[in-house]
Amino acid sequence: MWIGRESVILLGITIGDGAIIAAYSVVTRDVKPYTLAGGNPARPIRKRFDEELIGLLLGLRWWDFEPERLAAFLPVLCDGALEAVRETARRMLDGPQSNKRKTAAWSQRPGGRFCVGTGGVQRDSGS
Repeated sequence: MWIGRESVILLGITIGDGAIIAAYSVVTRDVKPYTLAGGNPARPIRKRFDEELIGLLLGLRWWDFEPERLAAFLPVLCDGALEAVRETARRMLDGPQSNKRKTAAWSQRPGGRFCVGTGGVQRDSGS
């Protein structure tokens, strides 16, 4: 997730994994994963990727990788050829190191959401 400069996120709002909040936005509603949102009030502008790739990235949970595995995956993740990212993510989800956690809807994945509270942005405990 990336939150732009001087954005305001109201208490209790959920920002999905991989979402981008434009600078100076006022976020009054939840933002789904891998969505670009902005404005006052913030509205979804567009999805960063298609639904299939979003599902693969959410299922892969690359942000939980061990440092060595993440370092090996970063060049793929940063590749502009999204088809290569898609194929690698599919292989990793189906491979032996996979946690076999397939893509679930963001609202059903408490461990992958963030909530904004009085202490700042925190990972949702799932309760």
